[in-house]
Amino acid sequence: MKNWVKYLLIVLFILVLITITLKTRAAILVFGQPRTYKKCYQSLFDNIINQNNHNFDIYLITWKKDYNEELLKYYKPKDVLLLDYDDFLKDLDHIDKLKIGLTYNNDNMKDKNTYFVQLWQWYKAYGFIKNKNYDYIVKTRFDIQLMKPIKIDNNNYFIDFSERDKIYKNTLDDLFYILKDKDTMDIWNNQSKLKFIDKQYLMDNNLYKNSKTIIPLEILLTIYVKDYKKYDYEILDKGTIKLIR
Repeated sequence: MKNWVKYLLIVLFILVLITITLKTRAAILVFGQPRTYKKCYQSLFDNIINQNNHNFDIYLITWKKDYNEELLKYYKPKDVLLLDYDDFLKDLDHIDKLKIGLTYNNDNMKDKNTYFVQLWQWYKAYGFIKNKNYDYIVKTRFDIQLMKPIKIDNNNYFIDFSERDKIYKNTLDDLFYILKDKDTMDIWNNQSKLKFIDKQYLMDNNLYKNSKTIIPLEILLTIYVKDYKKYDYEILDKGTIKLIR
């Protein structure tokens, strides 16, 4: 083989490596109990992965008791994070719950820790991937079906919560979002910075519902993104996601 051909091949190889290196990298975090994933998983590939020229890695985050190895066949994840509820309870003892403005509302008979366990799951998942140099984090669930293509291009993306609950207009939904400013996933460790969130703040901003519920998770996310961090973001089109129960 002539020298110029060898040099050309070397140059092409280097260019390919540079292209791969410069590609946007995104982590897709799939949370929850894997109940209806067979109806939902393909929409993740069709409407996010195949719509963007990025390098995607999928991570599954679920409880040890709910894990099913069949998930590997469908999602082909980079890794799996299995959580234990006992570990959550240990961590729960080391935070000041009032700093994130919550009073318990057990009217619907939910576990009073439901709110905190979701924050804890975000915190554990973020710790799992935060040193892997991703440009974006996509947060979704096993029971979310994506109904429309989503282009990821230099912004944070959210769903308007009023699509699920009409009371909460201009509120960001916590079920699905795409983050460029990834520390949103680590609210658990940023609670001491949120002291400005109190009953008066919520009343002034029409976020206070009643004397039992001060702040649901969606409101905390909204305050953190809009008022505390003041991040830029886009609201995705209505009907972008559908919950499959």
